[in-house]
Amino acid sequence: MISQKSSRMRIVTKNVWMVSVAVLFFSQCTGDAPRENPLDPESPLYDARGQISGRCHRVYDDSRGIPEVQVILEAVDRRPSAEKRVMSTDENGAFRFSAVMPDSYRIVFQKEGYASDTLYFALQPKETVVRNIPLDARPVVTAARITTGHTLAIDSVTHRYFLQFEIHTNDPDRDLDIEQVECQIPGLDITLSLLPNQDHTIWTHTAELDTLTVSRPEAFIGEPLVFVVTTNTNFKIRRFVFSPYFLTRFVHVIPILLSPKNNEVTGPRPTFRWKKPETGFQPLYDFELSRVIGPGEFETTRIINLQADSSYTHPIRLVIGNYFWRLVLKDQFGNWARSRAETFEVR
Repeated sequence: MISQKSSRMRIVTKNVWMVSVAVLFFSQCTGDAPRENPLDPESPLYDARGQISGRCHRVYDDSRGIPEVQVILEAVDRRPSAEKRVMSTDENGAFRFSAVMPDSYRIVFQKEGYASDTLYFALQPKETVVRNIPLDARPVVTAARITTGHTLAIDSVTHRYFLQFEIHTNDPDRDLDIEQVECQIPGLDITLSLLPNQDHTIWTHTAELDTLTVSRPEAFIGEPLVFVVTTNTNFKIRRFVFSPYFLTRFVHVIPILLSPKNNEVTGPRPTFRWKKPETGFQPLYDFELSRVIGPGEFETTRIINLQADSSYTHPIRLVIGNYFWRLVLKDQFGNWARSRAETFEVR
């Protein structure tokens, strides 16, 4: 019995020893498998870099590429070691960044005459990202006319002063994209909304100073004016600021008409006379002559930018009837002051 038991123990011990030797042998003969597959993320040959490409085009016509757009690619966190590249679109508006490391990026698109835009995205390993972007053309103020006006109220005593705005705009994408134009006078905390014509290319507004929070004419002189143009392109609202503009003056002198007046009777070639104003500048005049042709109906003739001292003779014989006339005194900038109307009769 003892002999059989000892024999079995020797066999087990021998087997354990052989297994141990085998394990030791194979563990020494096998190491990490070589990772030479370039598709294996653990391989030193693995290239995780990707590609970013796209095209800049007009908002309402993606067939029209925008060349020479500066395209800036940079990591969102802007680490010193993070990648940043700059290029320009080609003649078709196309751009491409190759061999870009995976990361979170922003692409900034910039070109004069267009609103800047930015795209955000995360580039995954070996990913190809394509981003096409429409760039919104900036609106343009092609002309801005800011003038002041001055009249007398019906009582002939109260002075009324006005601000008048006429702004001409253009949006290269579509004029109707211009949704609003405001005039802001930051120093006086005044904002005025202008009204458009049907095409949204001409915006106008007339404001009487007495209706504003500041009514003193001298307070406006020297204050910068800012025009804010708001566009709505494909439901994206943008605001563009055009500045500064300035008022030049208010014309404080009201022309005083001397003759004919007070229903005076004249011949068909009357000479119109007024008191020579003391303005400090060389005045121009708009001469307005109206003939009464019925109740509330008038036929008016205007002669603009008249250069005269203190009188004017109408070159055409006037037909018999009742008339009234008035004079608008202007400076070279278009600021004006208008006289009272005076009546006369031609017999």
